[in-house]
Amino acid sequence: MEEQKEFILTDEKAFYLIKHFEKMDEKGMLYFQQMGHASEAINHALSSIGSKFYASFCANPFELIQKIAYFTPFEVIPQTNGNRAFRYKIAFEGGIGTNTLVNIQAIPQTNKSTVKKVIRNGFQVNVVERNFFDPTNELVLICNSLNEVTTVFPGMYAPAFPTQLVDKNEVEASKLFWENHAFIIKSFL
Repeated sequence: MEEQKEFILTDEKAFYLIKHFEKMDEKGMLYFQQMGHASEAINHALSSIGSKFYASFCANPFELIQKIAYFTPFEVIPQTNGNRAFRYKIAFEGGIGTNTLVNIQAIPQTNKSTVKKVIRNGFQVNVVERNFFDPTNELVLICNSLNEVTTVFPGMYAPAFPTQLVDKNEVEASKLFWENHAFIIKSFL
C-alpha cells in the first residue's frame, strides 16, 4: 500500500470543508473570521445539506487533518485525474459522523417507492427521504498529486458523477454506482 504523506490543507479548502461539520469550535470560528469570512457565511456553510462530522469527534477542519495523520487508510483509490481517495475506518464510539448514501438494495421493499430522481451537478441521481442519517466510522479524504486536500467527508466512498469524468471505464463504473445508490435527504415527519 502507498505510504501516506502529510496532507496539506489550504485555508480555501478548509473553508470548503466546513459544510461537513455539524458544529465548529470557537477556535475554528475565530480563525475563519480572521481570514475575513463573515459569521453568516460560516453558519451558512455549517447548515448546508450533506454528511457531517460529529462535534464529539472533531471540532474544525484543521483538527480533522491532524487526527487523520494518526490513522492508516484501508484503501487508496487512484483516479485518472491524478487525485487519490484515501478510505479510513476510525474506531470512535457512536460514530465519527453521518453517512448520507445508501445502497438501494438496503432500502426495505415497502420504502422503495419513495426513491426519487433529482438533478445534481448535471447528473440525475436517486434520493430517498428518511428522518435519520446512519452513523458511520468511515471517512474519505481526496487529495491531488501534491498531497493538497481536495475534500474530506464522513461516510462511504462514492465516485464523481459521470458528467465530471472523462475516462470511459470510470464513466461506466460511476453510472453503475449511482444507479444502485441514493442520497439520503432528511425529512422531518
